[in-house]
Amino acid sequence: MRLVARSAGCCIASSSPDARLITDDWRGYKTVARSYAKHDTINHSNHVYVSDDVHTNTIEGFFGNLKTGISGNYHSVSPKWLQGYLNEFVWRYNHRKDGVPMFYTLTFRVVDTALPSGAV
Repeated sequence: MRLVARSAGCCIASSSPDARLITDDWRGYKTVARSYAKHDTINHSNHVYVSDDVHTNTIEGFFGNLKTGISGNYHSVSPKWLQGYLNEFVWRYNHRKDGVPMFYTLTFRVVDTALPSGAV
């Protein structure tokens, strides 16, 4: 239960109480859900994976990419550097559909200039 309490604290501290929480049916999420305006669940135990606009596919896909990326690129992560790795993968995920190579986007951010039009 300590992991649930720690996870709940992180979730609550970094998101709005007006947010909608979508989880699978693990009972540990009920503790976290009390701090949100709305909590929807998907009953994976009954082999339900999507119900209208409620699903956990996006976060499961992100975590799959994160785990593969860490084990493939970095092999292991210490708690000291975990946030940096998470930041990298969140940035990559958020820019995956930009239509501009990530290297260009990153390079222009480093020098704090806008991408020139037609920069691909």
